Amino acid sequence: MTADHENIATARAMYVEARGNLADALLEECPGPHRYVQPGGWQIERCYACGYTEDGTRTEEPQ
Repeated sequence: MTADHENIATARAMYVEARGNLADALLEECPGPHRYVQPGGWQIERCYACGYTEDGTRTEEPQ
């Protein structure tokens, strides 16, 4: 494996870990039940209970 491949593998491992940490934080923050739904049309999937998207963006206040 070249140095570039090693850097990519390391970055990928960090990404997977960070994404897992984000998912855990969203579950902890959400008053539940934490489910992603697409409200309709072009709108982004978000959790109705907490208002967050899968990437941690707050789209609106919870409903």
